[in-house]
Amino acid sequence: MNDTTKQDARRLTFAQRHLGAPLPAQLKREDMPDRLRYRLWQVIDWSMKASAHGDSYTGPGRLFGNWLAIMADFHTDYLVQPHDTFKPIAAVNRKQLREIIIGAVGYQEVYGALDFVLLHPLCPSDLPAKINEALTECMAAWRVYDGNLLGPLASEEESKTVEQAFSTLAASDFEGARAHLRMAVTKLTEGHFADSIRESISAVEGTAKALEPSKSTHNDAMKKLVASGTVSKALSQGLEKLYAWTGDEEGLRHSLVFADKADVDETDALFMIGACAAFITYLISRSRENGR
Repeated sequence: MNDTTKQDARRLTFAQRHLGAPLPAQLKREDMPDRLRYRLWQVIDWSMKASAHGDSYTGPGRLFGNWLAIMADFHTDYLVQPHDTFKPIAAVNRKQLREIIIGAVGYQEVYGALDFVLLHPLCPSDLPAKINEALTECMAAWRVYDGNLLGPLASEEESKTVEQAFSTLAASDFEGARAHLRMAVTKLTEGHFADSIRESISAVEGTAKALEPSKSTHNDAMKKLVASGTVSKALSQGLEKLYAWTGDEEGLRHSLVFADKADVDETDALFMIGACAAFITYLISRSRENGR
């Protein structure tokens, strides 16, 4: 049994695996059942306890500071409380997060707290993967991308496509494209769907221009990639049609997603992230195959 099979099995009860009980369904974006809350709190609680000695953040022979610093910033920057009201007591800080993750009314509060912790510069290095594992096990409609970026997903396949693109863009030459793709996920999470689509497209453009740095525009870079055999003419034409959906034939892209009130929704933005992520991975992989 490989790791993926073991992970899938953990999502199912004995009755679901062997007795034909209904299988769990993918949760909606706003769903926050008790099982998901408890798994997320388990991950956070174990991490916080590893950073403390009883109720104290100090102790002989141990390394402390990560969670102390995180909770101090959480107090002032996330909860917007005066710094001198923060109590550096591990048990108090754990209780504070516990009340949010287990007791918060809405999913926004839970994911908002997780997002703050994940993006904190002192977030424990093993925590993002463990949070992502809990989200996956509980069929949550959210995942951790690119190491620390919490964002929604349309499907497991789409999530893997986006994560593969982030992995492929990890090379320094593609830092600009990676920043655009991260912003696409961020804008999608915030509900700014037209902005997310624009950032997805910009990630493709940044990739093409990084592969062809001698060309100043995306169109010129794509033409050279076609001429070199990196991209087939048919695929290039397909991408042009995708661009046509988002704007005018001049490439200014203002008719749909650049309008003041763009007529796009979450489904459109999710599709564009997945499509652009897949194309980014394809572009870079084919370029490497061609020795570029």
